[in-house]
Amino acid sequence: MIQRAIERGVPKEKTAAAIGLGAHSIQQRTRLLEGICPDVVVLLQDAACPAGVFHPLRRMASIRQVEAAELMERQGNFTTVFAKAILVATPDAMLADPQKRPGVDLGSRAGG
Repeated sequence: MIQRAIERGVPKEKTAAAIGLGAHSIQQRTRLLEGICPDVVVLLQDAACPAGVFHPLRRMASIRQVEAAELMERQGNFTTVFAKAILVATPDAMLADPQKRPGVDLGSRAGG
């Protein structure tokens, strides 16, 4: 809906005001699916998928994006954390840019 309004020439600021979002949010939403395989868009179109899921998916090659989306669908788990876990488990050959290998952020651990 947002994309359609912008394509028809409605300014982003006016669109943002009409639906109660900031202009920055509108900008992010218009680019949400850039770099996402069209097959993945079809797989996830009816899922309650947070926007944060798409960043890890973008870092995967198209075939791995499809595998990840299918796994998320089978598990019924569309969380950002799950998408990041799939990304970390992705072999280098299935990354969009193997030079940018994702690390595992375990956070700080309090030791005794």
